[in-house]
Amino acid sequence: MMHSTSGFDEFEVEANGLCFSICGWGDQDQPVLFALHGWLDNAASFHFLAPLLKHYRILALDLAGHGRSDHRPVGVAYNIWDNVADVLAIADALSINKFSLLGHSMGGVISMLIAGSFPQRVERLLLIDGIWPMVTSSSDSPEQLAKAITGMQSVTQKRKTVYATVDEAIEARMKGLNPLSFDAAKPLTKRGVETVDGGFQWRSDLRLRLPSMMRLTWNQARAFVANIVAPTCLILAEDGIYLSREEFARSRELLQRFSLCPVAGGHHLHMEAEVTEVANVLNQFIERAE
Repeated sequence: MMHSTSGFDEFEVEANGLCFSICGWGDQDQPVLFALHGWLDNAASFHFLAPLLKHYRILALDLAGHGRSDHRPVGVAYNIWDNVADVLAIADALSINKFSLLGHSMGGVISMLIAGSFPQRVERLLLIDGIWPMVTSSSDSPEQLAKAITGMQSVTQKRKTVYATVDEAIEARMKGLNPLSFDAAKPLTKRGVETVDGGFQWRSDLRLRLPSMMRLTWNQARAFVANIVAPTCLILAEDGIYLSREEFARSRELLQRFSLCPVAGGHHLHMEAEVTEVANVLNQFIERAE
């Protein structure tokens, strides 16, 4: 099922028993770049950036439970590594053996896990303010699992907020964990809400807000990063969430293999006024790596 909207085409792929919605930009005969969005965002995260990128057929996914893609079955948790299996299944369904990855925030973590686990399949790795997952000490694992299971048991009692208008939903998204301008929040919201009695509510699965069942330890996370062989560009938002995290202070030696590019802006700089600078950095990196 495909239709053209605002310069991109939209289609669906069945993979791992779920239906995934995908937005595509660029010529069909170009190499494929899968674009993976952040937590509680959707494929519209790349609405502004994708048209500025060269050399690729860009396929931006709505990850499971986000945007217009299916939710996971009842009783199934959202573990970050399940997204790794989903992306590979989508690539297989499209008969794409080798591909590049563009990931923002959580999408950057998923991209890193793919590139570390299946280095032979990833040609280039482009990351925007995201590479390390949230790590934990192994001694915290019992408490982490207990919190997650307790959350799964109670999530069915929760109700989503209903907004009278789409603009109200946009305004709510502007005030999220990482604030956005109206122009940035608008495409995310329009793609992410559905019509219900009384107005609009987010389609995203409430289970996405639950604690992870398990988190990687620091040494496990490092092992994935160390196994990456693809040329890698990591854009770090100067006012984002990653530069200040402890993991960066502890990982300078490991990250020296990558192209690290600090860029002025906040966590969603690829959706804001800085998008042209982000595109320039990525295009120059791609051309250098040719």
